[in-house]
Amino acid sequence: MTHYEALGLPRTFTAEQLRAKWRSLSSKMHPDRLGNTPEANAAFAEITAAYAVLSTTARRKVYDASIDMLSKPCTVCNGEGQVWKQKGFTNRTSRICNKCKGSGRIG
Repeated sequence: MTHYEALGLPRTFTAEQLRAKWRSLSSKMHPDRLGNTPEANAAFAEITAAYAVLSTTARRKVYDASIDMLSKPCTVCNGEGQVWKQKGFTNRTSRICNKCKGSGRIG
């Protein structure tokens, strides 16, 4: 599982989306709330590690490069993590790609 999948974010997330997702998940998965079990500790450690890597620009670049070396671009979204739909002449909407779950990579 990638850090993007652990947090449920596409590769094109914003800093605000990252902070909001981190706060939401950390409050739900905190060992004080779920009980001090090995599973709860492991789940919280996973999202904490994901946030630590993705919140720092330099660490995120290194992480993205390692993902890119080990996987290939998604054929549905062309590696963007989002699928765009044109509505009329000026309106475009996007949604997270179902095949790669927003990571932009497969494999």
